Amino acid sequence: MSEPEAIAPSHRDPLPKIWDENSKIGDMLRGRRGLIVGVANEHSIAFGCAAKLRGFGAEVA
Repeated sequence: MSEPEAIAPSHRDPLPKIWDENSKIGDMLRGRRGLIVGVANEHSIAFGCAAKLRGFGAEVA
């Protein structure tokens, strides 16, 4: 068996990258990781939390 090829994601990233170049808090959580559970759709509270955490530089899953 050959090694699996890297599969490029065929969908867009559902979490928007919120970034303000003039803001000092943009990197507040850079290098941090978090697991967000309960993301049912774009209207769930967990989705909003994940989007904000990503905006502050965190890597969320």
